[in-house]
Amino acid sequence: MRKEIRNLLLLNFFLLALAVGIYAVGFEYDKANKLHPESYQFASDASITVYGKRWERIAITLLLFGVMLDVVVGMIWYRRKQSESKNSLDLIKEK
Repeated sequence: MRKEIRNLLLLNFFLLALAVGIYAVGFEYDKANKLHPESYQFASDASITVYGKRWERIAITLLLFGVMLDVVVGMIWYRRKQSESKNSLDLIKEK
């Protein structure tokens, strides 16, 4: 089980590093080439033009994918562990 946990942690670290790397490279690329500035509204009547919002959305989507993957893997491990354990209140006894 330790090997699976290690692999899951490495996958999480890789996804986090990938999300931060995509955001950093994309932001610097947009800023250097003055591409795709987006309006960021921080009040009801005030906004500024910023770079890198599309890369921020991509990074957040990648992080949310990682969280969903963790939940799915956790549920699979939980169900596998639950099916392996014997319950004393089971009606059908297996040999």
